[in-house]
Amino acid sequence: MISPLSEDVTSIASRLDGRRTEVIGYTSGVFDLFHEGHLNYLTACKRSVDVLVVGVDTDSLVRIRKGSHRPYETCTTRLIHVQETGLADELFIKTISSDDVLPTIRPHIYFIPSNRQISALRFQLLRNLSVRLGVLPYTSGVSTTARARQIEMPSDSSQFGNN
Repeated sequence: MISPLSEDVTSIASRLDGRRTEVIGYTSGVFDLFHEGHLNYLTACKRSVDVLVVGVDTDSLVRIRKGSHRPYETCTTRLIHVQETGLADELFIKTISSDDVLPTIRPHIYFIPSNRQISALRFQLLRNLSVRLGVLPYTSGVSTTARARQIEMPSDSSQFGNN
């Protein structure tokens, strides 16, 4: 089910309350130019849980973290790519930090890829919430940047309507 706004994280949490006997996992990301690495990661997440909640970062969050040239695709397109995998049981557009999402949805496991580290503050938040950290293998040699180069996308994505 797609929840269109981060405010709907509360609605997701309400739906999850009835499923607390199942293992609930949460991850989020950009998922730009959806590729094999994204699919491998989401598949590994889903294999570890009964219910997978996925947040897709808004275009503005991506620009803050990755620069004005990103994302290459709109948030809606990226959300659809994740939805089409059929791996996310709950899917939403993430407009806020996972630090704010985690206490609301209270998953059993928070997933990150092995090429990423979390801050000491987030690690402490996970401990306080009794949320396990799941570190999953990164698919080496596959990345959005490499894919963009491969299909010769300009580094200025403003040409694609992502202003």
